[in-house]
Amino acid sequence: MLSLVTSKIRIVPAAVYQHRLADAERLSPDPADAPYLALALHLGLPLWSNDSALRKQMAVPIYSTQKLIEFLRGHSR
Repeated sequence: MLSLVTSKIRIVPAAVYQHRLADAERLSPDPADAPYLALALHLGLPLWSNDSALRKQMAVPIYSTQKLIEFLRGHSR
């Protein structure tokens, strides 16, 4: 399972999603989460987080660890 997850990881320079940072800062309950939210907005992808405050924003789906495990188990067969 770890191999499946790590094979999907890629590094994205901040300059690529910088244009979404202002939106992310308005949406994020925690300023430290804004860069991750900006990247998710740019890519149109959900985030993996157990932060219940982050789940209150509605622009980006947030998957908890438990939901991610359930998803991966369903797709590893």
